[in-house]
Amino acid sequence: GDRYTGYGPSEYCNQPCDGDSSEICGGDFAMSVYRKSFSYVGCFADTNQRDFPYAMDFPGSNTVEKCHIECKQRGYKYFGVQATQCYCGNSYGSYGNSTACTLECPGDYTEICGGDWANSIYKMADSDVTPPPVPPTAVPTPPPTPVPTSSILPAPPSTNVPTAVPTSTPETSVPSSLPTTNVPDTSSPETSVPGSPPNVSTSPKTVAPNTTVTAVPETSVPGPDPAPVPHGQPSYIGCFNVAGFPLVSNSPNMT
Repeated sequence: GDRYTGYGPSEYCNQPCDGDSSEICGGDFAMSVYRKSFSYVGCFADTNQRDFPYAMDFPGSNTVEKCHIECKQRGYKYFGVQATQCYCGNSYGSYGNSTACTLECPGDYTEICGGDWANSIYKMADSDVTPPPVPPTAVPTPPPTPVPTSSILPAPPSTNVPTAVPTSTPETSVPSSLPTTNVPDTSSPETSVPGSPPNVSTSPKTVAPNTTVTAVPETSVPGPDPAPVPHGQPSYIGCFNVAGFPLVSNSPNMT
């Protein structure tokens, strides 16, 4: 109809549909009211090169509403049913009209789902059509900027630094021996000092070079006679250790 709500809302829409138990078909003295968001276009021919690019198969449950929901979710403008199959697309009629749309839908026998090589085609409401997402545009990578040849600096030439060669110093020949120089001897000759007898002082004699020195014979000076030692009085010699005897001293100064 063109209107509803004549008796107000109801709370009894809880009856599953006979053809699709996943859908609700009203209840006791209650109707599930729908506003059709698609419209029938017509029956169009099909071939093995399908008129629609997207296809699904619902054996035993295909209905017009079911195909509508599937194609709406994918954003297509048109959908078509053909027996158990559901098709989606944005254009139709590539093979012209057909009169073969006589098959009942397997999910709802009150609806027609095309026929042999024929589609029952419907048009989505404009509000149900969602444009497919636009694929991202690939941003081209700019080509590398060529570098002018003049800006390329040539590699510096390799500098071969000559290796320093050590300069050899010419050897200086040093004579192994110097020539002998006759230098007159200016040193004073040694003075020969004859031995001095006891208690006699002898002056040294200076001997000139190339002078013959006559040795002076030593003069023997007799010493004084020793003092006579009284008979019976020993003279002290010293203190000595004797094995087996104690230290004995006959010195008159020892006590």
